[in-house]
Amino acid sequence: MERRKNKTKNRLSEKILNNKAYPVMFLVIIVFAAISIIMVVSNFTMAKILAERDAEIIAQFESIFPDLDNYRYRDEFYEIYNSDGQLIGYALTAKGNGYGGEINILIGIDTDYNIMKISIISNTETPGLGTQIKESFFTDQFTGLGTDDVELSSDGGKIDAITGATISSKAVTDAVRDTLDERIEIAESIKYVDAVVPQETYSPISNVKKIKPDILMESASHSDKDIEEARKVMKSLGGRVIVMPYYPTVCSTNIKDKIKKVC
Repeated sequence: MERRKNKTKNRLSEKILNNKAYPVMFLVIIVFAAISIIMVVSNFTMAKILAERDAEIIAQFESIFPDLDNYRYRDEFYEIYNSDGQLIGYALTAKGNGYGGEINILIGIDTDYNIMKISIISNTETPGLGTQIKESFFTDQFTGLGTDDVELSSDGGKIDAITGATISSKAVTDAVRDTLDERIEIAESIKYVDAVVPQETYSPISNVKKIKPDILMESASHSDKDIEEARKVMKSLGGRVIVMPYYPTVCSTNIKDKIKKVC
């Protein structure tokens, strides 16, 4: 009886192995298992990378804004808030082309657009020379300056170039000045803008009550609660709120880059 069972089992095994579909089925199972393992590992790795990136961002922000309690990303720049929910400044990135390649810079400015501090995020400059752009004796020169003063001293500005690394020094200086000028100029040169008013809090309501506009433009990215509050305030002032659609991929920088490509 046992021998007959073994024979039947062996015949079944031979039949499966001789089946032309077996190799394909076996391969599919192996590939499926491999993909599942890769997806699990990839998700874990990505989560770790994002966590490390967020930690690095917070560390960079804290080095510029000691009173940092919270931050919000807004169309290629960050709004920085203290523990009272008050807006204390902005953080944005700039890119310059140095002697050895691309230089990435983090810039922190206050609500009056004066530089609080800059930090070199990455660079490929010459070790011992161009890499000195990371040192405080160079970056500290930017603190407290407005855009008009962000120029090498040889060009009439207040930034002393690093000896033997003038190209690297100029790359950082030009990138910081041009990036800040770009943002401020875009806001101030719009035809229908009479003035650019610093906003001390996340909510625009305090400024709205002072300015008393006829129309307040709100973004659809804002919460329903914030929009409803804005409507009540505007109604009391005899004005109204218009809610504009929010498109994450549309921003002034992207528009400018597209125009450059066409031209």
